[in-house]
Amino acid sequence: MLPEDLPLLWEWLGQPHVAAWWGLGSSLEELRAEYLPALTGADSTRCFLMLLDGREIGMVQTYPWDAEPVGGPAVDAVAGEWGLDYLIGDPALIGRGLGTELLGRFVDEVVSARLGADGIRTCVAVGNVTSWRCLEKLGFSRSEPRAVAGEDGPQYVLTLARSLP
Repeated sequence: MLPEDLPLLWEWLGQPHVAAWWGLGSSLEELRAEYLPALTGADSTRCFLMLLDGREIGMVQTYPWDAEPVGGPAVDAVAGEWGLDYLIGDPALIGRGLGTELLGRFVDEVVSARLGADGIRTCVAVGNVTSWRCLEKLGFSRSEPRAVAGEDGPQYVLTLARSLP
């Protein structure tokens, strides 16, 4: 993902099916300030566009929990685990299994092979059934609902605990 992709991310964040779980923020400039460090390599978060037939349909970001002094302990992350956040921006593409397919490839090809993660741990709002079911299809285990610092409402912590291929 590049800085010039931020208007597209801003558009996706405004879609009702995304805004319900991500929140929009107050402006594109605020979004730019939040994401520019990751997009320029100034922090350890890595952002990627999801493509379908060459067309941008969503975004996925990953980050080492070791670099998240508040978030990592909040989800009981261990050394070598990475976090994962994602969205499909086009509402017409929701519920077609694309998230499972694209995230499965992302986990195998990027998080494991390129970044060398030992596992993945993320939190998902209890009400975001589509998201946590997608992760379970990929082999993630789901915790009991719990409060997670920095997140609204009860969350599931989903973990792909085994060493990744």
